[in-house]
Amino acid sequence: AWKLDKILELAEKYGIYLQIVIINHGQLSTFCDAEWRDNPYNKKNKGFLNIPEEFFTDKLAKEYTKKKLRYIVGRWSYSPNIFSWILINEINLIGSKRRFYRKPVVGKWYEEIGSYLKSIDPYKHLLSCHYTILVDNELLRLPIIDFTITNAYYDVRKGQTLTRLQKKIYDFNSRFKKPTFISEYGGTPWGSSEENLKRDIVVGLWGCFHLPFAATPLFWWHRFVDEFNLYHYYRILSQFSSDIDRISMELDEEKVELEGKGSRQLEYFALGNKYFTSCWIYDYSVVRDIKRKNFPLFSEIRVILKDKIPGSYTVSFWDMEKGLTKTESVESTEKYLEFRIPPFRKWVAFKVKLKNEEK
Repeated sequence: AWKLDKILELAEKYGIYLQIVIINHGQLSTFCDAEWRDNPYNKKNKGFLNIPEEFFTDKLAKEYTKKKLRYIVGRWSYSPNIFSWILINEINLIGSKRRFYRKPVVGKWYEEIGSYLKSIDPYKHLLSCHYTILVDNELLRLPIIDFTITNAYYDVRKGQTLTRLQKKIYDFNSRFKKPTFISEYGGTPWGSSEENLKRDIVVGLWGCFHLPFAATPLFWWHRFVDEFNLYHYYRILSQFSSDIDRISMELDEEKVELEGKGSRQLEYFALGNKYFTSCWIYDYSVVRDIKRKNFPLFSEIRVILKDKIPGSYTVSFWDMEKGLTKTESVESTEKYLEFRIPPFRKWVAFKVKLKNEEK
């Protein structure tokens, strides 16, 4: 509790917003990050439950859980730097058997306890439920669930890439018609090579920013960022996005035409409207395996954007590791824009904005 006091003080000082997990899955699991053996509710520890599944039906367990929540709300809910509550994280990993999370009793517990938490929280913090996988169930449709989140670990040996998984996650979670984002990622669940982990930081940030997610994700191997001093990856995206107001601007996924030598090797994510486009382009081979690779120079790539308001536009080009590289003006007299991208390797981003719409 004292540690969380200090963490909140630092969050308030530095403008960081926290997603507070009340129960980590291991406390209620015997097969994944198993901590049930240490749980004080376990009869082997002089508790009153035989197996973790009983936690979701036992009257006394619910009573104690509500008392715990009452204390948490009483001590910490004052802070606007608590972004949201998560009652249980990675909830598909609870129980004595892997499929327990599918049982209706889990959803009923979440609805009862989540409703109680919301009823006693005077500051109406958001509430969510966290899975490591994509799940379509009634729990995520409950009114008490304000947004959906999941993990984004992948395995290139199975033909997966982080970019395609990002798109898959967004498309899947859109069915719930709630804000959604990837809460955790970082190669496979067991990590990756140094080069590929550095690559994944970039791909996770820029890929998710250019999909209609509510937020960019958390890179799980957080010490890696500090040990290799990779904060500039975050600073560059922050600078790129500083004049993009995702709340007031209505942005949808946008089709971008890429032409020129090597363009078939390029993929992209883009958001835009009739007077604005933000686009991230990457060499597809980058998201496969970056170790000891020499990536080609793309020097003749043209961009065509359609359905734009005629006028004068500002275009800025960005490198994911160096920042802003060039800014220029582009004129359009028709309902489309056309311009060349400066030579680049691996990846590049651009912003296009109608000048009289700029703030």
